[in-house]
Amino acid sequence: MGLPKEKNRGGRPRKKAIKPGDRVPIGLRVTPQMKAKIDEAASNSGRSQSQEIEFRLEQSFNRAELLFDAMQLGYGPQPAGLILLAARAMTDAGRVSATAVDPIEYADAGWMADGFSYEQAIVAAVAVFEAFRPPDLGGDIKLDSKLAASMQTLMKSTNSSSWGEWFGKNVLNALRGKESTIKSEEWVGHMKALLGPLVERISDKSESDK
Repeated sequence: MGLPKEKNRGGRPRKKAIKPGDRVPIGLRVTPQMKAKIDEAASNSGRSQSQEIEFRLEQSFNRAELLFDAMQLGYGPQPAGLILLAARAMTDAGRVSATAVDPIEYADAGWMADGFSYEQAIVAAVAVFEAFRPPDLGGDIKLDSKLAASMQTLMKSTNSSSWGEWFGKNVLNALRGKESTIKSEEWVGHMKALLGPLVERISDKSESDK
């Protein structure tokens, strides 16, 4: 005779250990239009519907990493890190502030249309940049005389009080179609596409030639 079977003591059954490569089910409901797109994509790729969904989810996570790679390529690792930190702080501050003002009207990215929320986003970004400010060592700052003279001329042309302000106005002027050292139409086009109607706000409220 064999050994008696162990009686079921009740409780939840033990979960089977998940091994690398195993698949687990997830609940997913989509619109008929989305299902049609998935079916078509799966048919074209030769994958099953489940495989197609998994493939596209993996691609979406991989593309998220492209942001960090692209920022490093464009600006270097440390400036990219500061920009991304400031952008995160701005977005969080703007959205929360807008929710406090009117959670319906300023939902999602609508916080940029509210003055209070926009101001809080600016304060958040400044807080990030100030935290990384290098120490002031004091003493006289020696500037290249030719570069300083050139910058003074440029500052006068846009009524700027500092080099930094001139550089800020320089990029804004590129978007506004005014005189700027930025000549790349491709770059300007990308910026306009990202900003959309905000470009018109620059034109209305950033007149520096008065």
